Amino acid sequence: MAPVTHRQPDAAAHGVEIPRRVKDHLGLDQQRSWIIATDLNEFLWPGDHMFPIPGGRLDQFDYGTIPQKLLSQVVERIDALAGAALHRIPRDEE
Repeated sequence: MAPVTHRQPDAAAHGVEIPRRVKDHLGLDQQRSWIIATDLNEFLWPGDHMFPIPGGRLDQFDYGTIPQKLLSQVVERIDALAGAALHRIPRDEE
């Protein structure tokens, strides 16, 4: 799982900005956000790292899906970084 943050990546190649239209669709805030392609979180699904979204149902852990075009951009960015700047973070060991 790739994290989403308001902090602009240090290098443009390390993240993909989430378009405003997608943020609106997902119900996210209006601040600029990026999907970070250099830090991938690994854990068993569902795991104890999942929390219900604020204001949502207790069994809802996601804001929705992103368009295929944006997903493809993220996957391409991750593939391009694989083995170089990619940090895989196992979360089940904590």
